[in-house]
Amino acid sequence: MKDSSTIQSYLTNSNVHFQAQSNLTFTSGNPPSGPTLSLDPSTKYQTIKGYGAALTDSSAFLISEMPEDQQNELLHDLFDPQQGIGINFLRLPISACDFSLENYTYDSMPEGHTDPLLSNFSIKHDQNYTIPLLKKIKSINPKLKIMMTQWSPPAWMKNTDSLLGSVDS
Repeated sequence: MKDSSTIQSYLTNSNVHFQAQSNLTFTSGNPPSGPTLSLDPSTKYQTIKGYGAALTDSSAFLISEMPEDQQNELLHDLFDPQQGIGINFLRLPISACDFSLENYTYDSMPEGHTDPLLSNFSIKHDQNYTIPLLKKIKSINPKLKIMMTQWSPPAWMKNTDSLLGSVDS
């Protein structure tokens, strides 16, 4: 076999946790029987910035409710680049999303009121669970990149004056 490379693989499911599996070998030449993956290292389409997941307020809440030793084990398994899977890219919703504990924004207003100067802007909602958890994650993987994305603008910015539905439905 020419140009072979051995890779390590791990299995995690409800019965096993980050269990080493038999090594796999990438080879060039005639493919073996069964499913194959063909790679052409001379063809590049895009640069990968990292591998990751999303952290919602509900997932931050659930993780914060875990016993500290289990929480630390989970965070190291996920974010530690040496002893875990090394997640290094995290999407963080700005305000509520479809997996949030409640509907909220960083500038919610009573129905019929607006705040174009953002005088009521606040991240208070995220100070209970999300921000403390992010600090722990960053201490485990200081190279973590965070991409914040808006799920919905505040209701007062929408024609419907509601967080639910589209801007003009």
